[in-house]
Amino acid sequence: TELEGAMSYKKKAHSNEIIEQVVAMMKRQVGESQQAILEKFIRKYYSNTAAEDLVDSEAVNLYGAALAHWNFAHSRKAGSSRIRIYNPQFEEHGWQSTHTVVEIIHDDMPFLVDSVRMTLNARSLTTHLVIHPVINIRRDSKGKIADILEHGDDVKGSQDEAIIHVEVDRQTEKAVLDAITSDVKSVLNEVSLA
Repeated sequence: TELEGAMSYKKKAHSNEIIEQVVAMMKRQVGESQQAILEKFIRKYYSNTAAEDLVDSEAVNLYGAALAHWNFAHSRKAGSSRIRIYNPQFEEHGWQSTHTVVEIIHDDMPFLVDSVRMTLNARSLTTHLVIHPVINIRRDSKGKIADILEHGDDVKGSQDEAIIHVEVDRQTEKAVLDAITSDVKSVLNEVSLA
């Protein structure tokens, strides 16, 4: 209906405002030499996220989540996976969430997000937010991010990488967090082999 279309448009416009706030926040916090590449990352990080998910989040936490994932993704050896499962605390991580966060950096391939979600669902964990851009990243010889490129840019050393952020019901027991990490590692290995 027209009303639903108007509401959807308003949410999209508001989510764009929020992204602009996140970028402005980054520019106040980060040295000039890193601003251009971080802005590309932030915009791509949230590019496919539903407007209602962005509207329901505070800009400071969206900034913190993107920066935390950037820092985690900044160094990676080709062909390897990086997995981190944690409970963000503002003092330690620069942002906070009432959920447990699963962060993954992996070579892009089919069925990654679905496989991770099924693994988390098998543990009866409710998924509250999923952010999963595929970003064309060029890394230097040490595996550090050197540039964020457009899709289809065929530059030596560049590759599409899946950057996955999933928020699930908060888990506080170390044994449970370790078990989730093990499950996610296993499913990523299975997807890679398939």
